[in-house]
Amino acid sequence: MARRHRKSQGKRFGWLLLLPIGILALLGVWFTLPGSQPAANTPDADVHLLVSMRGWNPDHFEARAGVTVRVMLMTLPEEASHSDNIHSFILKETNTEVYVKAGNSQVFTVVFPGPGTYTFWCLTCCNITSPSPSASFMSGTVTVTQ
Repeated sequence: MARRHRKSQGKRFGWLLLLPIGILALLGVWFTLPGSQPAANTPDADVHLLVSMRGWNPDHFEARAGVTVRVMLMTLPEEASHSDNIHSFILKETNTEVYVKAGNSQVFTVVFPGPGTYTFWCLTCCNITSPSPSASFMSGTVTVTQ
């Protein structure tokens, strides 16, 4: 009889362990349901950009006006052998200037004020002061819609 009692205690103990796990799982599902509010600093869109001596990849992306876009600016590890190799993401219309040393990455957010076509470029590595056809491989565009 004592054995049976110990066995039932073990089952109860198991259920007590599973109960908090189940509650946490339900809360996790509830917080991820559509319509739940994101945190204030949560971006609405993500963009991954690779910049190298060969240009941008991709050299075009799309966004919506007024939406927070998180950009991950990445560089090639093999370019890190050049200690002075620094790339940049310059976007005058949003006053965005981000610099990243070769072999590293940088994450930042940008909000486009209105619809239109915006041009971004690398200023530091290629010494470009404004986008031009001769340096088009080091510039890219963003199409922003309403």
